[in-house]
Amino acid sequence: MGTRLHSLTRCLTPKLLLVPVALSAAFVLAAPASAQTCLQEEYNLVNKQKLNCSANDVRVAQVSNVRDLNGNPIATCIQGSTFSFVADFQIITTANAANSGGRDNIGLYFQTDPTKPDALFGSCVDNIIYKPHNCSTATGSLQCGTAGYQEFDASPDNCGDTSSSVNGNITDTILVSNFVCTSANSLPCASDPTKQCLALPNCTSWQTPGSSTLCQASAPFFPYPFDANGKPEAIPGSPSKCNCATIPLPIQPVNPKPIALKACNTKNTTGTPTFTFDPNNPPGTASPTTCNGGIEGQDVATYTVSLDNPNVSGAFGDIIVDQICDSAYGQVFPLPQSLGGPGGSCKAGSTGKGITATTCSALDVPLGQHSECTFTAPVIDELSSVSNIATFSGHSGLSNTVTFSTSTNQATVTSTDAPTTAKVIKGYNATIAACATVRYNVEVDNTSGFDEVATLSVLNDSSFGSLTSVHDSVLGTTCSVPQTIQVGGNYKCTFDAQFCSAVDTNTCIQHVNTVTGTLKGDEATDSTFNQASNTLTVKECLTPSTP
Repeated sequence: MGTRLHSLTRCLTPKLLLVPVALSAAFVLAAPASAQTCLQEEYNLVNKQKLNCSANDVRVAQVSNVRDLNGNPIATCIQGSTFSFVADFQIITTANAANSGGRDNIGLYFQTDPTKPDALFGSCVDNIIYKPHNCSTATGSLQCGTAGYQEFDASPDNCGDTSSSVNGNITDTILVSNFVCTSANSLPCASDPTKQCLALPNCTSWQTPGSSTLCQASAPFFPYPFDANGKPEAIPGSPSKCNCATIPLPIQPVNPKPIALKACNTKNTTGTPTFTFDPNNPPGTASPTTCNGGIEGQDVATYTVSLDNPNVSGAFGDIIVDQICDSAYGQVFPLPQSLGGPGGSCKAGSTGKGITATTCSALDVPLGQHSECTFTAPVIDELSSVSNIATFSGHSGLSNTVTFSTSTNQATVTSTDAPTTAKVIKGYNATIAACATVRYNVEVDNTSGFDEVATLSVLNDSSFGSLTSVHDSVLGTTCSVPQTIQVGGNYKCTFDAQFCSAVDTNTCIQHVNTVTGTLKGDEATDSTFNQASNTLTVKECLTPSTP
């Protein structure tokens, strides 16, 4: 059996947090308090007998004008939060009796435990009918009670009575504390059945004239009364003298509804990223979302992500980002450990690479606004494209227990394979002898982009033929093939060759020739190609000449 609270004043401590009026979904987070018990549990303290609540003499027909403890209207509450409210309850009595006796000592029980289907067991707010008075010290000047208050019994009994002929349809303002916002047992809203509102299980109880007991609530807040022995006074006169039902409470439970978008930039695709959010047809548009990363390994991509907190029906305040993950690059926020940060729980990205820098932090996005941040990542080796999305996770600024997770659109950065290129350079070394024996040097440079390893398979001279063996006029050589040349690397060798020529008018002889290399890249699809050197002229005068 739950712990009884003999005075509502104990439910409403000064620890109540009052939400500012400016919030579109004003609510009050109530401090924990000892709960009152419900109808069957109260009845068991006097008569251990099961209630059947088969009568319909007094019932709660509907609830309206729901407001927070500052008097501000409440239309929504945050899923999972606990709040307190004041509302007007329509109480209808169908029974009448001689001398306006009607029904005495009306008890009103409102369930606050969302796991319970009724107000017989669990945690209830218990009330009686009383004339207008301050609800509690926590509500300031808010008035509870009803102008329809009637008392048909002799003093000091002051628990309100009803009669169909006197006050059979009254509006009673009641404070309900520590109510849990949950859509688990929601009902169609009375004002708009297409929407779902909170469910409010409740019970009423009464006694009949001539057999009612003394029922006396104390000033100044006139809570549900207990006698000197701690037994409740506003309980059913018999097991049938009660009514239980569930009515809709005109409050809609809501969750955060953020929208996320993503754009990209590279050195080949530039421009200010733009975002258009459409809360009526989410997510909206982002630009650019396809970017040219150029040759693999030569660029980084900059991604801009934007999170919008739309001011739409059911929205309720700011949202705070706790983590950002990227499908291709993993952890974005909190800062990855690779960048000196604490890391997080993001899965590793599909590329196996991490981000290189970020401006992303614990974004706090006010209602009706959006926030942006950026991160950079490499254009990945040997991939034609990287397509990725970012996922934001966070919580409501009003309740840490209300969380959200939303993902962006896809952004794609394309890259191209680096081409295979080469450069052959020939220079003058020395003269060995007249007629003339010349030592030439040969250099083959791999000028390919990024990782294209080149294989040199042939070295030929336009006059001397193959340079990789001694023959004919090739008197000696250090050149050999095949040779594997890394990107940015080179292969060098020398060869001695002899040429003879008629002496010209300047008593010079000369020889003109060119070296050609045959190469191929490291991809299976690469073609073999020939690359010629510069043309070198050697005179016996002896002055070499290069273009």
